[in-house]
Order: sequence, then C-alpha cells, then structure tokens
Amino acid sequence: MSKRKRQNYICLKDIEDVLIEALINKVHIRTEIWDRNNPAYVKNNHESHRFFDEINRELVQEGFETTEGNSLNSAAIWSSLKKEFYRQLSKENLPSDSGNTQDKKWKWMDHMEFMRTTRDDTQERMDTSSQIPKKTPRNSTKMQALKEDLNGTLSKGIESLIGVQENDTKKIAVLLIHRPMLKF
Repeated sequence: MSKRKRQNYICLKDIEDVLIEALINKVHIRTEIWDRNNPAYVKNNHESHRFFDEINRELVQEGFETTEGNSLNSAAIWSSLKKEFYRQLSKENLPSDSGNTQDKKWKWMDHMEFMRTTRDDTQERMDTSSQIPKKTPRNSTKMQALKEDLNGTLSKGIESLIGVQENDTKKIAVLLIHRPMLKF
C-alpha cells in the first residue's frame, strides 16, 4: 500500500460516534459532494476538498478535534465511511446461501441511507451501458462486404486515373489504406 493511501485510511472505530454523525449530517446537506444528479456535483477531489475544508472548520467550531494534535480530516473519514457503506450494501445483495452471515447491521447504515440513491444510479448506468451493441467481429459477413465494396471502389477510382493492371490496383489500394501508417 502506498504512503498516500495509508495516510488517508481512517479506522472508524477510533473516531467518536458524535463526530461521525455530525460529519454524515454535514455531507448530507452538501449534495454537491455525493449526488451525481445535482448539476453542481463536484467530479474531482480538488473541488470536493473545498467543501471538506468548510466542514472541517464547522466541526472545529462546534468543538470537535482529534487527539494527539492531528488536524481534523473529514475528507478521509468520509472516504472510509463511504467505502464501508458500499461494502455493507454489497453484502446485502448477496444470496443467503453464499455464506452471508451478516446478522448485525452496521451502525451507520441508516444514517447513510441517502447514499443508496447514488449506488442505485451508478448501477442503473452500468446496466444501461451493457445494452450497447457489441462491436461487429472483423470476419463477419457484413464486415467482409464492406471490405469488398471499399476495394472495388478504390480499384475503379485508381484504374480511371491511371491505366494499370488489376494486380497493381490491389497493391495501390493497400498502400492507400495504410498510407497514414507509412512514413513517406
């Protein structure tokens, strides 16, 4: 694991419940951070850190702080919460015979229920993208007909420009097709 990932990893058990609840509420209010359907949704970390800096200031003003003099990193805490939420969601979707023995519900599941819509939206987009037609195989009859049509058109065009024999026409057509790759 890289240094950067280790620095951003936050063990949620080490964070006070009151702080986590306050953070979830503050993120929930700022739909720009989590709601992809919001026109003002921030798509990159640089933009979202502006919101998390604001949240940090509010939390510090409300008396929240970290131990050992570390600065409050709400973005890293949120990242850990979000990852755990999605992990818990994926457990919910497992069939009961798959060894899913989750009896106890994660304590922040209800608080983060608003994030379920983002997961559903993402899943819906993935389902829609799977309906896009697959690429036509190169050796299909349709592709072969296109190749023959192209060769015929090129041959006629070249023969009309210069009187050459049929074997030479095919060579010229191949050169014309591959010309962008050749360095003349």
